[in-house]
Amino acid sequence: MKQLSQHPNLSGRLMFEITESSNIKDLEKVGEFVSELQKKGFTVALDDFGSGSASFQYLQSLNVDYVKIDGKYIRKLLTSQRDASMVKNLTQMCKDLGIKVIAEFVEEEAQLNLLRSMGVDYVQGYLLGKPGPKPDYVKPASLAVITPKIAKNS
Repeated sequence: MKQLSQHPNLSGRLMFEITESSNIKDLEKVGEFVSELQKKGFTVALDDFGSGSASFQYLQSLNVDYVKIDGKYIRKLLTSQRDASMVKNLTQMCKDLGIKVIAEFVEEEAQLNLLRSMGVDYVQGYLLGKPGPKPDYVKPASLAVITPKIAKNS
């Protein structure tokens, strides 16, 4: 927090991610830390949602701004009705909780179209661009808002 206080210009440009597969022992303390970050203008995401056994416990206990759906569900989105249903219903639940949804590993236009129809807010993946050698603070290459006319390199 001391470091963040010395760099207030990072607020609004830096997102903290809590990896869902991590083993959090004190959810109350982590929840307080998340609140402090948010008070300073930072956003917090629950990353790899669905990869571990604590997904819903973390979602229930931590007031995060974003949920990043684990790529294993997105990869099977077009071939597995089960995975598609899970993504659709998780997206709706997050909407009900006021949490934005990010889908990872989007590699096909058909995935993007289906995610858009489900109400997913953002996507990451090779469809939009491969990761670059250094951060680009002007316009991210691998994170895009889903809009009706999304460009491949937006």
